[in-house]
Amino acid sequence: MVASWMESAGLPLNKVAFTTLLKACAQAKQGFRALEVLQRLHASDIYFDYLGYLKAVEILGASGLVHEALSELEGMLEEEVAADHRIFFSLIRNALLHNHLPVAARTAVLMDTEGCTPPASSLKLLMESLIKAGLAARGLELLDTVGPASFS
Repeated sequence: MVASWMESAGLPLNKVAFTTLLKACAQAKQGFRALEVLQRLHASDIYFDYLGYLKAVEILGASGLVHEALSELEGMLEEEVAADHRIFFSLIRNALLHNHLPVAARTAVLMDTEGCTPPASSLKLLMESLIKAGLAARGLELLDTVGPASFS
């Protein structure tokens, strides 16, 4: 793995290095490699800021690793890193795309628990995105599961 090579070459493994590795994994559509990078990051006791977590959740979610993405989100919230609606919506969309309604529902509940109220325009964009992906029924199913209050 690149992180091991960097370490043996004496290059620093810091937030910038890990973020760069995550971006490379995203470009190469290598979700499992991104998961390895994140595991190495956590083993090194290095923590992301919000944008790093957002990128990690997006990459894992897009790769279908939605349970792992949810774990990253929950870890971020435990560290009390401030979040906005983008990270929740990214995971909800990817969970529905990969047919994981329980992950989408848990994410919606977390968004509500955190008091993260999305702007109406963002909810509209999420629903449009789901419709374009052929997931309108799943979006409605999510609303039935968690209730519209989570999105108001």
